[in-house]
Amino acid sequence: MKKSKLLILSMIMLGCVGCTSTQTGAMWGGGAGAVAGQLIGGDTKSTLIGGGIGALGGALINDYANQPKPQPQQMQRIIPPPQPVQTQMIEVMPAPIMVQPPVQRYEVIMQPR
Repeated sequence: MKKSKLLILSMIMLGCVGCTSTQTGAMWGGGAGAVAGQLIGGDTKSTLIGGGIGALGGALINDYANQPKPQPQQMQRIIPPPQPVQTQMIEVMPAPIMVQPPVQRYEVIMQPR
């Protein structure tokens, strides 16, 4: 019995030698789903449903995990280049300070002589 389980497991592993990563993920997900379906439902229908859901989930998870990560050069292409800023030079002169001289008042008194 132990040898037959080992033989079945090795055949499954060798059967997926030329598979893509998506197919490998579907295989492992299907196997895990079938085991979970059998444990939960206890009949053939539950095993098949669990295997199908597990295969779909395993393929999707593997595709998401193996997406190519953007490289820094690719990210630079996404960001638009900065637009040139138009500037204008103006000259600001301080206003002259106007100091008014103090007003002096003279009172002239004229007296007859």
